[in-house]
Amino acid sequence: MFPLYMVMGQYDYMTSTNAANDYFDVLEAPKKEFVVFKNSAHYPQFEEKELFAEWLNTKWRELAPSVRR
Repeated sequence: MFPLYMVMGQYDYMTSTNAANDYFDVLEAPKKEFVVFKNSAHYPQFEEKELFAEWLNTKWRELAPSVRR
């Protein structure tokens, strides 16, 4: 099994954070994290680029500790 990361913006109008969180709760994974970006909607990777990149790089370092920057 693989880790699961569900990432969304707080103001997403396509999928509510409540509905996504309900679905997330029933999924099984050895490691899972529900991430909500507070100042974006459906595209946090574009609307909060720097914060998203920081989060992604942190997760990458956690998952692949032998990879150097």
